[in-house]
This record gives sequence, structure tokens and C-alpha cells, in this order.
Amino acid sequence: MLRKKPRAGVNAQHPDTSYALLSSAALAASLFAIPAHAQDSDTIVVSATKSPLPLSQVGSAVSVIEADEIAQRQYQFVADALSQTAGLAIARNGSLGGQAALRIRGEAAGRTLVLIDGVVVNDASAPGGGFNFANLDAADVERIEIIRGPQSILYGSEAIGGVVSITTKRG
Repeated sequence: MLRKKPRAGVNAQHPDTSYALLSSAALAASLFAIPAHAQDSDTIVVSATKSPLPLSQVGSAVSVIEADEIAQRQYQFVADALSQTAGLAIARNGSLGGQAALRIRGEAAGRTLVLIDGVVVNDASAPGGGFNFANLDAADVERIEIIRGPQSILYGSEAIGGVVSITTKRG
């Protein structure tokens, strides 16, 4: 009697093992495919329209990072949290403490407006006019709102790339 030779990669004695491994891999991939900043429809966004509005009614791409997510993911600096958001890129020069510039949708760092508690903190004397995120600690941050797209133009020509509005914790 001729025996069939098992196919490569299939365990001849336990054919269900391959199926179980494949299922586990698919489940793990789907768990990690969850967006970094899942949003509730109840989240209120202020920076997109300069007035409180539910996230579901905002007409542009807005991401919100809350303090509990910052703590859960153990971000040390605001730049770490921003680098995990879709459409944002942090360019770091040097080691810790060196220049860290934010680009939204590929736009220059100087075309991203950064607000901390409603105050513009972009540095006009810095190369490119952007904000240096290198030393901005995440420990006292309550919320970060990121606006990408046309709605950011409400803030003027400095906000063509987008707006990052950071709210700190109150006493």
C-alpha cells in the first residue's frame, strides 16, 4: 500500500493544529487592527469649530487622546502619543531632548498650529516656525485634540497642516 506524503507545513498526525494556529493568528491580527484612538460618539470636541460639538457632528478628521489613554499606553512625552496617531509624523533630530517636529499629512512643521490651554505656542524664531515637542511631558496632559483637514483653516494660515490643541490638568 502506498502512503501519501504529507504536504509541507501540515502536521500529518494533527491536521487540526494548522487550523488552530491560523485562527489564532487571524484573531491576533484583528485585535491589533483596532485604531490607536478609538472615538466615542459622545466625545465633545472644542477645537474643530471653536465651540463645543459632539465628535459625530464634526465635518473633518479629528482625533482625541484622553489622559486615561496616555496613562494606559505609558507615554512619556506628548510626541510619543502624537506619533501613534494616523496622519501625523514626528521627526526627531538627535537623542532625547533634541528637536522633535510634528508634520500633519506631510505638511511642514511650521504649518501646524499648536495650542496649549488655548495659547499659541509656535516659536516664530525656531527654524521653520514650528513647535519643539521634544521636552513636552505627557504627565500633566488631560486631553489632546488633533484636527487634520480643511476645518483647521479656522485658525489662519499657520494651521494649513492642522491644529494640535493640548489641554492640561487643572490643579
